[in-house]
This record gives sequence, structure tokens and C-alpha cells, in this order.
Amino acid sequence: MRDTKLHNMPAQTSPGQTRSASGVGEPEHLDDKWATGTRRKWARDENVDLLECYYSSNPSERGYMQRLGKEWLLRHPQSTLSAKQLVAQCSNIRKRQLLSQLEIDEIQHKCYGKREEPGCQDCGDLTTSPHPVRGYTAPMSETELNETAADLRERIMTRMTTRPPRRQLQRLSEVPSESLIENVNAALRTIPTNTITETNELIYNSASVILEILGYKSNHETQYPPWKRRLEAKIKVTRREVSQLSELHKGTMKRPVPRKYRQMPIPEALETAKQRLQALSSRLKRYTRENESRRINRLFSTQPAKVYSQWQG
Repeated sequence: MRDTKLHNMPAQTSPGQTRSASGVGEPEHLDDKWATGTRRKWARDENVDLLECYYSSNPSERGYMQRLGKEWLLRHPQSTLSAKQLVAQCSNIRKRQLLSQLEIDEIQHKCYGKREEPGCQDCGDLTTSPHPVRGYTAPMSETELNETAADLRERIMTRMTTRPPRRQLQRLSEVPSESLIENVNAALRTIPTNTITETNELIYNSASVILEILGYKSNHETQYPPWKRRLEAKIKVTRREVSQLSELHKGTMKRPVPRKYRQMPIPEALETAKQRLQALSSRLKRYTRENESRRINRLFSTQPAKVYSQWQG
């Protein structure tokens, strides 16, 4: 006896009609979320709102995904995104750099400040978070510094104020003395920082000061690009040749013509030397401009705030 379930088979259609998959239009169908075949495009304002909802939901505690979904629905009632999709987009914002690190720091500082303001009178010591976050002000030590530590603090603060270009630091060939480390740590405890960027700057400048104290020489500040040195040397030689040919053309000097111009008349040699000098000068300006553009791009990718401060003077 054959047991065929004809009621589960789709009805036969005529050759001019198309057959649709059974159950695709039903909400319970597993492929309902893939029916459109499109990927959602996030606007910049939506990414900002999403990060604000994320940090406001206190992601360091359990159940933050439910709180994130509720916060998102309060701002976007028509949204059909799930909490997992929202968390995935938060991860994409960081990985794909949809927002700069400076913008993320500002959003995080803003959200944590809002969360701590209402309960600061009732919860007392419970408002302090066990984990330091961006926007957290490092505690300062009020102990008096000795003369060495005070001098170290002054040198570190001077470097942080002047903001010299960041270069790769040398590796230490020996371990510094314990007294030096203690004095540096004591000086660092008295310097407050508000963001992770300022903390990184403090660590870098402290390492630079330690290298200076230990006698490590840094040739980066006086280093001259080889291409610039070669071009300036050629410009100097060509400028001297133009001066000699000008004097020969006027008849005020009886020195021999430079070797490369002996096969030309003096007026033609003078014009050739001037064109060469102009070409070398233009090349030097172009190379300098391109090198500065590359430096600004590298700095902007890591420290955009410093680029803005340099532009503002």
C-alpha cells in the first residue's frame, strides 16, 4: 500500500505561471529575514544614536542587550532590529572605523556622565565603577615630591605642553635604577589625565624623559631627509654655476666656463642653468609638500585631536 501525502505537495501550475515557495510569506518561516535580500545601510546619525544607547545600557553588567533594545526602540519605534543585530553593528563601528576614536570617546564620556549624575546623592560610594573607562579622571597623589621627582614632573609637563613629534623610542640596554623608577612613579601620580589619549601621551613623554636622563641620544630631531639633502646640494651647485655664467656673460670675470657648459655658447649655457635651477627648486617644494601631507595623514589616523590643534595654531 503506497502512503503518499499529496496534500503536502504544491499544486501544479500552468507553463505560463511561476510557482512560489510554500510558506515564504508566513511570519514563522525561517527564511523570512532573508526574503528581501538587502542589507541595511546605517547613517552616521544612527551610528551615533546606537553608541549612545549602547553605553547608556551599561554593557559591563548582565542583561545589557535587553536594555540596549529598549533604549533603541525609544529612539526608533519603527525599528525591527534585534538586540544581537544592534550589538553586531556596535562592533562594526569600531572595526570598520565608521566613527573616529575621538567621537567614540566623547559619546562614552557623555553617556557615563549622564548615568552617574542622578544617583550620586543616594548611592554614595556605589557610583564609582570598578573598571576605569574613557573619560575617567585619574586620582592624584597629594604627597609632597622630593627635588628629583619634582624636576621629573616639570620636564614631563613641559614635553606634554610643547607636544614634539612622536618618534620611535630606543630600547633600554639596561634596567634603570629603582630610585629613578620610584621618582618617576611619584611624579606620574600627581599628573591627572581625563582620556586614554592623554594617558598614552603621558606614558610616552615619561619614557622620553627617562631616555634623556640615562644619556640616550636621539638623532631623530636633527635628522635630515637624504632626498632633501641631495636636492639642496644640487641647487647650491647650480646656483653657483648661474652666478659664474652671469659674470662671464657680462665680461666681468675671466674664469673658465664650467665643464658641462663648454660646448654651448655662454647665453645658451646661462639659460640652461637657470631652467635647471628653477626645475630643482620646484621639485624640492613639491617633495616637501607631499612629505608634509603624508605626515599629517599618518598623524590623523592615530591622533586626530593633535592635527586639529596644530591647524588652529
